[in-house]
Amino acid sequence: MTVVFFYVGIQDAFFPEKSTLAQSIRDQLPYPEEAPPFQKLFAMVDRDIAENGQWFDQVAVGKEWVLGDMATYIPRIRGIFSRDEIRMRHSGSSRVLELHLVDDRHQSQSTTMYNPNELEAVISCLQLRVPEAASGNYADYERFQAMSDEAWHKWELEFRRKKALREAKTSPSASSVPQDMTLTAPEGSKTSRVTETLLRQTLEEAQAAEEALFVLTPSRPVGGRFSALECVAGRRLNGQVSLLLREAPNRPGGPECRGMHQLTSPAQAERVLLEWFRQVCPNLEGWDTVPLAKPRTAPPQRETIPPKLVLINAQGVSQGHDTFTLEDVEVAAQGIVDGTYHLVELTLPGGFLWIQIAAGDAFDGRCTVKVTQPDRKELRFFQTKSTHRQAAVWLLEYARGDFHPDWSQWKDYTKAARKKT
Repeated sequence: MTVVFFYVGIQDAFFPEKSTLAQSIRDQLPYPEEAPPFQKLFAMVDRDIAENGQWFDQVAVGKEWVLGDMATYIPRIRGIFSRDEIRMRHSGSSRVLELHLVDDRHQSQSTTMYNPNELEAVISCLQLRVPEAASGNYADYERFQAMSDEAWHKWELEFRRKKALREAKTSPSASSVPQDMTLTAPEGSKTSRVTETLLRQTLEEAQAAEEALFVLTPSRPVGGRFSALECVAGRRLNGQVSLLLREAPNRPGGPECRGMHQLTSPAQAERVLLEWFRQVCPNLEGWDTVPLAKPRTAPPQRETIPPKLVLINAQGVSQGHDTFTLEDVEVAAQGIVDGTYHLVELTLPGGFLWIQIAAGDAFDGRCTVKVTQPDRKELRFFQTKSTHRQAAVWLLEYARGDFHPDWSQWKDYTKAARKKT
């Protein structure tokens, strides 16, 4: 073990670009593959600590970074935990003081400390910086780290929701930006309560999907020229993001004729989105002029059906609800897991989004899950088999609007579904 630490120390000294500290900084940047050279990484953290740092024993807390045995990017902190224990040995006792930080990847960074008062002080400081983060003692830390992927995903969504609400109410940067921008999400919902956090989250979720389109529309053309910014991201684009700036028509009510397009990296796409959010037209060097025949964002109108939640229990008794809440869907999901419900069918407002979960039988205990996915041309139907717990997770994701499964595991049965109707 001593040899390993000796080798790591030698490597960090002679190859700083490969050091543990440099790697910890690089890994926590929003886009690690586009990180600057190690000299700039160190300078970035050093500058933050020099200008904003507060020291607590072995730990420095800046505006954006926490520097201990490793570096932690404050916007990515999800858990803040302390360890204060007495270890008994034959030769006597020793006190263990540690700061444990958990980031949004569910990975932890730990720093050994020597002053219990300083440990308590740094915990309080970080709790003020990230009030939505989980916190507690070492036992709480172990439970937090043992969280299942399903529970972690649910916790992360709630963390982001709370953070977005707080920033929308209290952030000076948010309140200083004129709120005359509308965000149309991939599933079609619209909101004018747009924040930088919401934009970053929407971009991340679009990248995780097969392909997703969202649109930022200002109340008046940005730069007197462009009427909307369309962003398309997802696995089909192989790590790139498609951006399209729509030119405003020459006269009110006139047709759109062209736009500016660029295929770029996620980091550059985020920068363009934030500039556009601030009513700033991005630098168009390298963008291509493209003709626009008609808006791409509005799919053909279909006859809609009202929202509905249908529950059929194991005895075959059916319940139908025309009005329901997310809590009702959570109860239905639990009923799938514990066997209370034999079938759950959910139709969301708008009538295009529908999911049905049917429990298995004696020959196949798996659930049959069927969903609709509206694309730009037609309403498509997919189905697959899954465990009861996976089906419950999908039901909740579908209801929340963050349903992004691996579609390669699903069968497209659109033609068969249309024959039945």
